[in-house]
Amino acid sequence: MDTADSICPSRVRAMFASRACRSSIMIGDALGRSEMQKILEHLVHLKSPWNCPHGRPTMRHLIDMSSIYERPDGTEGNL
Repeated sequence: MDTADSICPSRVRAMFASRACRSSIMIGDALGRSEMQKILEHLVHLKSPWNCPHGRPTMRHLIDMSSIYERPDGTEGNL
């Protein structure tokens, strides 16, 4: 968000935001464990890690799908 003491014009910020989103990791991209760890370490230092500069979410909730689905025999487990 631009503030009165911002040294970067809003149009320049918008251009950088667009470039950052286009070159970012997208849903479905395969990542190694070390890449994931590096991303999380960088997110810790951001002012607003939950959204990109355009307002799109940067994270998704992960759950164990086997805890949601039941097998035909009535037991829970891997599909």
